[in-house]
Amino acid sequence: MISNIEAFIFDVGGVLYHPELPPRTDLEINLGIPSGSLSQVVFCNPVTMKAQLGQATVSDIWSQVKKILNITDAELDKIKNIMWNGTWDNKLLQYISIIKKYFKTGTISDAWPNARKNIEQYVNYKLFDVIIFSYEENILKPNPQIYEIAAKRLNVKLESCVYIDDKQKNVDGAIKIGMHGILYENSDQIIREINTLSKIQ
Repeated sequence: MISNIEAFIFDVGGVLYHPELPPRTDLEINLGIPSGSLSQVVFCNPVTMKAQLGQATVSDIWSQVKKILNITDAELDKIKNIMWNGTWDNKLLQYISIIKKYFKTGTISDAWPNARKNIEQYVNYKLFDVIIFSYEENILKPNPQIYEIAAKRLNVKLESCVYIDDKQKNVDGAIKIGMHGILYENSDQIIREINTLSKIQ
């Protein structure tokens, strides 16, 4: 057990929110592109990276996707309609509402410029004390500054924070500057590990 924990900080996509992959695979087949490539085109192209840093718009992202795939407006609309299909982890969100009684809570997310408005039903200040989006800070994980910003706004020391993410590089980035880190596998595992660290049962 870590005795000085004051805050738990969560990634959003991949931890609190989980995309539904099968519809994307179907669309890839319809477009005649390799399985798994659509996510790469949408989320990993250079314009998307700029948008997550606050240097491009959502419209810029979709224009780039259309250009890369050489598709029609109708085909682009299909991608838009299914790309955000997914589920929120209500079990984990409910659990966070419980630990919030004893600890500070926050999120750090590499996100598109419209994220705060689009996900405020689930990621809001009723549940989290601090909500950090990359596009508002002009910083992407695992840049040390984004973790430092979260700790500062929570008014806690880095070593008093536990950061949860589904990407090892982001967990490692948090650990490197002094936070504790947990690599997300599933919600039951996260709840179990937080219970162990915090003595919550």
